[in-house]
Amino acid sequence: SLELDAKLGIALADEEMAQVETVRDLLNALIRASAEPSVRLPSHQRRILANRERWVAPVGPILAFIGLSLFAFNRTIMRLMFRLRVHGIAQLPPTGPLLIVPNHVSDLDPLAIAACLTFEQFRRGYWAGDVVRLFCNALPRIFCRAVHVFPVHPRKPQLVIQTASFVLSPHNI
Repeated sequence: SLELDAKLGIALADEEMAQVETVRDLLNALIRASAEPSVRLPSHQRRILANRERWVAPVGPILAFIGLSLFAFNRTIMRLMFRLRVHGIAQLPPTGPLLIVPNHVSDLDPLAIAACLTFEQFRRGYWAGDVVRLFCNALPRIFCRAVHVFPVHPRKPQLVIQTASFVLSPHNI
């Protein structure tokens, strides 16, 4: 039970663990527990999610340069390999917050959307990223900081909304 909590962030009560006799029982208990809105996250994920100010703070010149380089690389790849063409970009507001919500047909959606933006729009934008996949160690966290990705957890939608509200609040714009 402790190992499951540490690895998956799903805590099973002692009573639930006492009823587990087969792997199927364990999987069913995990599914039931993960469906609950009060899912406990592993401590490292809780620390990352709790420090939202760090992820939306302005970046220094080195991270800004890394972000610009990644933006240019992504834009080039998307336009050459995927033949991305953009129409109507002038319709987006030139200043203020910009909220774009992709349908996530694939993991390439954010990359394609980023490639559609001007650098100025990209620079003032923020992206939500899965804390499990994108914040697993130091290198991806540096990448996330450089391109303004803030951590979210798919089983904690209330935290997603809180962090997005924080990003869009007037003192951060």
